[in-house]
Amino acid sequence: MAASIVLCVDPDPEARAETCVALREGTELAVVGCDSLAAARESLVPSVGCVVTEYELPDGTGMELAAYVREAEPDTDCVLLSSVDADSVDSRGADAPVSAHVEKGPNGDRTALVSLVNETVAHHGETEYPIPPDEAERLEAVSRYVEEPPELEHSLDRLTTLAAGSFDVPMAAVSLMEEREQRFLSCFGADVPNVERDGSVCTHAMLESGVTVIPDLQADPRFADDSGLEAAGIRAYASANITTSDGHVIGTFCLYDDEPREFDEAARRQLSLFAEETMDQFELRRLLVQRATDDAAD
Repeated sequence: MAASIVLCVDPDPEARAETCVALREGTELAVVGCDSLAAARESLVPSVGCVVTEYELPDGTGMELAAYVREAEPDTDCVLLSSVDADSVDSRGADAPVSAHVEKGPNGDRTALVSLVNETVAHHGETEYPIPPDEAERLEAVSRYVEEPPELEHSLDRLTTLAAGSFDVPMAAVSLMEEREQRFLSCFGADVPNVERDGSVCTHAMLESGVTVIPDLQADPRFADDSGLEAAGIRAYASANITTSDGHVIGTFCLYDDEPREFDEAARRQLSLFAEETMDQFELRRLLVQRATDDAAD
């Protein structure tokens, strides 16, 4: 989501006003001011591109706020704007430090701060992996299938088992592609942990239409140096997107082999059928859960 807001947190009304005015005049962003850690938490939304906070707050510290922001909105940077000397700032226990410490200038001077905030929001939300153009709508679609019932897990396990046998591969998996990680719902042949999207082959494959085949991952410059794939002994990869009826890719049906190999056109068509059946199972279980919820409410 594009950044459009700067959140300014300062318990001193005069200092807060000076900062807000400087940011409004020096950036093209909306500026929201608040006076406490609690108020900042309530005001934090995805479109906040940067939080500018004083160190000493009535109900905590700016470092505590920074840790909260990085947990709730990891793409949002925090800047400490404070008269407190940097050496006096207690950063113990902070999981994520602020990105910069700017001293409050004399007579309300906020020139350095304005420059820093402009640079920060310019790079808000940037990632090291490709993002689908429909990412916001896609994530909304994913949210409809996040809480899967046990029956779905059993169905997916049967599908990955069948796929491994049909394609003669040691591993087959079904995963959801969530906002920041790929979550495996079923995996035949290995206990695969969830992975960050920037370390996932499927992050790239989900942008392709149809079936994606990479005959030898070590020959592909995107993955040649991936130690995780090497440690897992994965050389060949094939996947078909799991796609909703309105065209949003929520995950992938994947095949992995420990030797380089191709997948012919017939195998690709068959893999597409596995992905389509997986989507049908997702939707069937979602409808059954919704019906049970509606019946319980009657």
